[in-house]
Amino acid sequence: MGGQIAGRHPLVCLQEGEPAFGLKTHIDWSHHVLGAGNQRIRGSNSDRLLSHDRTHVNLGSFSHHRTQGFCTHFRIVDTDLHDHIRIFEASIRGRTLLIFIQNVSRDWGKEFSLVDVNLEIKEGEYFVLLGPTAAGKTLLLELIAGFYTPDKGDIWIDGKEATNLPPEDRKVGFVYQDYALFPHLTVKENVEFGLNLKGHPDVRGRAEELLDMLEVSYLAERRPKTLSGGEQQRVAIARALAIEPRVLLLDEPLSALDLRTQEKTRRELKRVQRELGITAIHVTHSQPEALSLGDRIGVMMEGRLVQVGPTRDVFMRPSNRRIADFLGVENILSGRVTSNQKGIATIDLGGDEVQVVTEIERGDVEVLIRPEDVILSKDFVTTSARNSLACEVVEISQEGVLNRVFLDNDIVALVTQRSLDELKIRPKSKLFATFKASTPHIIHLDELGTK
Repeated sequence: MGGQIAGRHPLVCLQEGEPAFGLKTHIDWSHHVLGAGNQRIRGSNSDRLLSHDRTHVNLGSFSHHRTQGFCTHFRIVDTDLHDHIRIFEASIRGRTLLIFIQNVSRDWGKEFSLVDVNLEIKEGEYFVLLGPTAAGKTLLLELIAGFYTPDKGDIWIDGKEATNLPPEDRKVGFVYQDYALFPHLTVKENVEFGLNLKGHPDVRGRAEELLDMLEVSYLAERRPKTLSGGEQQRVAIARALAIEPRVLLLDEPLSALDLRTQEKTRRELKRVQRELGITAIHVTHSQPEALSLGDRIGVMMEGRLVQVGPTRDVFMRPSNRRIADFLGVENILSGRVTSNQKGIATIDLGGDEVQVVTEIERGDVEVLIRPEDVILSKDFVTTSARNSLACEVVEISQEGVLNRVFLDNDIVALVTQRSLDELKIRPKSKLFATFKASTPHIIHLDELGTK
């Protein structure tokens, strides 16, 4: 029995002792018999699948295949289990799939909308939603929190469907952009507030523990208006963590802080998240913030999640020019692949030729090079780098300890002040811009000029 399954067909009745399944796309059972379509999981030796989950699930269809090495065994499974099984399988394979968002859309009229958002976030992950203003990042965060419900689609949190659950039943903590501390309460009372509502058995002890962890115990009797921005932010995090949420939602928590305090607070956020092992979803438009905090990032534009992946992969390999522009890839050169020899393509840039590692054999492309990967020199230097282009300096922009050097071939290089002085680089200086064949990311364009 092989191939994909679509629709609500009965899938399989496993015998005791047969291997369970992994999250894949095909079926490949060595032994199987069809089970009744109205059956659910009736037995499991895993403590991750609760008894009431085994019999009261009615979801969509899915496909999977046999994966060896799992200890979990089932009796009677059908395709109605869909997303529940996906969540369960992720927990078997490693970290639990804690947030599962499927085809979520919400229309707020002419101003904002979210369109068919699909997202999976694992337990213990620090996930960053990155995008320009009005991209829909905060709106998605508020849908996860339960402040709004989607027009369509499903939201699952910690293995339970939460699409229509009220915020207080979702096990989430929320840190607002302006912190939203209660002005009439002390720092300690702010942290204790949620604990009192939940009837925590040790309100005082839990509050003191969190104040110690966030290093604000000395502020316990102060009012919010007497605190600095960084102090308010740490108190807001302590308050959100007090109720022991499964997910911590942070809406632009560093945007109101100065650069030095932002850097310090980023380190604090990462430390606390790692110590507690909590799942965090962090909204920002700041690229340095996303780079320093995110295990993975999702780029949002105009209400759509346009790229998701490990942080470094997304920054180094944006999927189209628009994302590359937003992520700060300043060197986006249009060209055409004229030949490819064993994975090394020659690309005509309309005056210069470069050699780049890619499997693309022919066609129009865009060559993306980050400015920090460009090396400037006074003379042509023979190195392992295949590309060394003659150029002239057009402009120099000083940005702290670094300088952006704009060249007449539309390339921008990022160099230190020391290098600038040693090479005596000035406007109209004659230079060579060098980069390795493995450095650029290549986007293949179709006939319409899009990826």
